[in-house]
Amino acid sequence: MIPDGPFAPVRSPRKRAAAAAALVFALLLLAAGSVFAAAGCSGGSTRLGRNRAPEATLTVTGAEPVAPGVGEMLPADDAMPLVQAPAGASIVVTCHAQDKDGDPLTYAWKGSGVTTTPADANTNVATFTQATETTTLITCAVSDDRGGVTAQAIRVKTFDAGTNHAPELTFTVAPGSVAPGAALPLAAAAVDRDNDKITFTFLASRGVVKQDAADPSRAVFTAPAETGDVTIAAIATDAKKASSAQLAVVTVR
Repeated sequence: MIPDGPFAPVRSPRKRAAAAAALVFALLLLAAGSVFAAAGCSGGSTRLGRNRAPEATLTVTGAEPVAPGVGEMLPADDAMPLVQAPAGASIVVTCHAQDKDGDPLTYAWKGSGVTTTPADANTNVATFTQATETTTLITCAVSDDRGGVTAQAIRVKTFDAGTNHAPELTFTVAPGSVAPGAALPLAAAAVDRDNDKITFTFLASRGVVKQDAADPSRAVFTAPAETGDVTIAAIATDAKKASSAQLAVVTVR
């Protein structure tokens, strides 16, 4: 006996052709779904066609890495770095990115207390300050000009530093522009109200910074060959790990 219902064999040629067409359509949909899944987010990045998404990592200057306690994070956050800094201190977050296709990159920062100089600047260096005790998520999305995007995130936990005060930092850069490959002296000054010993750190979004071994409050910035704005950061840190950071912009032209 031949069964009836949806599993019954198709008798007429017309019905057999319709069934075959429906099967082909279903297989095409399945294949398209696989393609879209392969092009979706993986490790925080998207890739379009043969374009390769940028690669990026985040580093923090002026904060200490910590191991989260019980209940500090959700299971999905296990791989997300956590650092800590005193409330009211300022730290520097740098996004190190590269694009294997050589595409120009755009940086977009998010997070309460995150600041770039000037505001909303396309720079891979930002400062972070939070006056209260809390945990803040900082993200940097890096995109190329062909639709490739990658994003990296880090959490900063700010804590009560008691009576300790972060150093009071002064940092300016002059002149505000240099020629490609030219050297520019940098100088920072800081005062600590608690008389703690102060250490200085300098970094730049592009180019090379070499700190003066004899006077660590000074450094020399060598401009890159490419023109455009460069963000330079100075960080002053006391013996109790409280930091102050300031940014300055130099135009290479």
